[in-house]
Amino acid sequence: MVDKLNRLCVEYKRKIYSYDDIKQFYEKSRNIKQFYEELAKILLEWEEEFITSCYDENSFETNWFLNGKINPIKNILKDHLTKGRKNKSAIIWRGADYSERILTYQSLYSDVSKFASALKKLNLKKNDNILIYMPNIPELIIAMLACVKIGVVHTVYHPSYSPENLASRFDDCKYKVIITADGYYSKNTINLKKKVDEAISIARHKPKLCIVVKRLGQRIHMKPLRDLWYHDLISDEDYSRAFAIEEAVYDANDTLFSLITSTHLKEPKALGYRVAGFLLWAKFSYALLFDPSEDDVLWNTADIAWITGHVYKIYGPLLNGQTVFIYEDTIDIDNAYNFYEFLDKYNITKFYTTPTILNRLMRADEKKGIFRRQNHLRLIATGGEKRDEESLNWAFVKLLNRAHPVINILTITEAGGAVAAQIPGYSKIIDLFAVGEPLPGIDIQIIDGKTGGVVKKHHTKGELVFASPFPSLTSGICGNKQIMKSIYLKEYNKIKYFRTGDGGEYIGNNYINLLGRLDDVLHVGGKRINMFMIEDAIKKHRFIKDTAVVNVIDEKRGETLVAFCVLNKNLDESLYDNIFREINELIIDYVGEVIFPDVYKITTVIPKTPNGEVQRDILKEVAIQML
Repeated sequence: MVDKLNRLCVEYKRKIYSYDDIKQFYEKSRNIKQFYEELAKILLEWEEEFITSCYDENSFETNWFLNGKINPIKNILKDHLTKGRKNKSAIIWRGADYSERILTYQSLYSDVSKFASALKKLNLKKNDNILIYMPNIPELIIAMLACVKIGVVHTVYHPSYSPENLASRFDDCKYKVIITADGYYSKNTINLKKKVDEAISIARHKPKLCIVVKRLGQRIHMKPLRDLWYHDLISDEDYSRAFAIEEAVYDANDTLFSLITSTHLKEPKALGYRVAGFLLWAKFSYALLFDPSEDDVLWNTADIAWITGHVYKIYGPLLNGQTVFIYEDTIDIDNAYNFYEFLDKYNITKFYTTPTILNRLMRADEKKGIFRRQNHLRLIATGGEKRDEESLNWAFVKLLNRAHPVINILTITEAGGAVAAQIPGYSKIIDLFAVGEPLPGIDIQIIDGKTGGVVKKHHTKGELVFASPFPSLTSGICGNKQIMKSIYLKEYNKIKYFRTGDGGEYIGNNYINLLGRLDDVLHVGGKRINMFMIEDAIKKHRFIKDTAVVNVIDEKRGETLVAFCVLNKNLDESLYDNIFREINELIIDYVGEVIFPDVYKITTVIPKTPNGEVQRDILKEVAIQML
């Protein structure tokens, strides 16, 4: 399989951004600063030209595209209306209840304009903050882009998170408005508005308005003067008037949106992203990775709330005039037949997913025999987790008929998109488990954590860092730039680097192999969850006094989560199983994800340093010996 993939990768005929194109572009550019300057002039339409890409290409606190002004909604949507894509499908949406909606570029722009006009009437203005707490429905995308149109900073927060977590976000970021839905489908129907009401009731900072999308049509409580129906707001807007509202022109370093992350941080925080830098990287990296054609239909299974969903499900595809397929639900073994139905019905050509979902599809094929041969797929990309050879081989043979590439992509939240990948027609080899080589303009190095020296030898472990800034890199934690400096910036031998928290090694041809997190963060389903959140959930149990969770690699089990728990009273061991089941329910409620420890271990003490930090290295050694 690997030999065949390598040949396909080398022989792949790219439509744009071939290896030679990029190589010549690099040679023409004298340095990274010049590279991004040329790229920005070619790919983005500016209202006012910038004077330089950046003043200091060695500082992670530098601003980009100085004095440049840009209209993002023009680049994302409006320009396509005059380039022959007015009636082209922008979004094809399929609901968990089998409902279907198709938004052309024209109709999407119309709905975005109407909702943007409604938001302006509610006295929302540039740089105000809005939290979007919704399932993956078209109104989520409309809300995001409506915010962009009038300069409001949006934050998309996953609807599975608990009211307590939501209330913490209100208090941290002081959102003026929350946009939500009455509910959504997830095995059973979920009353989302009830969770929002609970969050508002316990939050110190309460949003002034709550806009509700009618998704399920169920009865919900609507508080007078605070709660507004989305459909009332948008139906009141006359299209010609909405179309004429003034679109926000941003300074290049204004914040386009923020994204909640718990990476490196005990408490989740909102990271901001500069408008011009993010749009540039979303447009360029999408085109480089997915080599788009006019007839392409992309299906990215990532949730919109994650950075992968922002860049390679919404902004990147739309900037490149693509058609995006969105499924409200997730693919599992029980509904895998939907996967084949959607591929056939919507002529999906590019599929970006996680190894977990590929594994589910393979198991469904083995257990239920529901596989149907595909003729449309031309590329499969994976990311977010370690890959396994069995499911990759299955996908290559059965889904791609041994005729098209299956690649790997490394996307990092703080980076604002992909930073390394295996790219057909650009990369020269495929390694099943490597994340590939750094993308053009991304300066990744591996640093020895003890000496601070740059690692160059193959199969020598170190920490993955960014050695130079780049435009899509987060501008910092919203409202607290000092945390950004103390958490992310690290100095080795008087040289500053931006820490990713990932361990890595070179395996040849400058290819990078990830070796797991060096901090207390888990990769789960293409997103990152901080270990502290799981520990906080466990501590909510009435019998748990203290806990620590570690992640280890076991030869038989693979990646394994082990929870060490200290009881607050002596209990009979016969009660342990019931306690662990109750803890799992708390994890779902508090974290909003199904991330159960594989092993629970009752212990008398959690080893800690004099300043109270958990000694996870010791616990990892104990966990490895237990397994």
